[in-house]
Amino acid sequence: ESPHIATFDASIVGRTVGPRDIATMIAPEHSWTRTPADVRRGPESGLWLSFMESGVGYLEQNGRAVVQNSGDIVLYDAARPFTYSLVPESFYIMRIPRELLMHRTAAAERLVATSLGVGTGYRSVLGSLIKELSGGAALAGMPSATAHITSSVLELLAGVIDLDEGNLPSQT
Repeated sequence: ESPHIATFDASIVGRTVGPRDIATMIAPEHSWTRTPADVRRGPESGLWLSFMESGVGYLEQNGRAVVQNSGDIVLYDAARPFTYSLVPESFYIMRIPRELLMHRTAAAERLVATSLGVGTGYRSVLGSLIKELSGGAALAGMPSATAHITSSVLELLAGVIDLDEGNLPSQT
């Protein structure tokens, strides 16, 4: 059991869809920090994708910081320390096994704590898919359809990451 359980004031309602966990988080203003000690104590190798349907958040990781506004999607790495503060009205999170995303794009780890898909229509499509996966009943009892849809979500995410990677300023 986590040593932080007594101070956790959020409700997370979710499910497993294929090898991915996806949830809706209901909370008042909420902050959490994953310290280097937390990483050592409870290793977690997943990448997490968050979709702020309505509300605002602030994420710091890998020397980068991003304000997450309504409609924004950000990626963060549970294997590394981070600080995340939220004032969510409607917020979705999806745990993605690292190897599933890294197999599709090596750029994923470089784009943590950035807003993904800014200025493209792909972001709203991705947000809609995340929301549907978190609570939609259409995939219940349909393993083949589930595999296709969840694979498509990862492919779209990888494409958005690759688009964003091409738009980053040169670091030379």
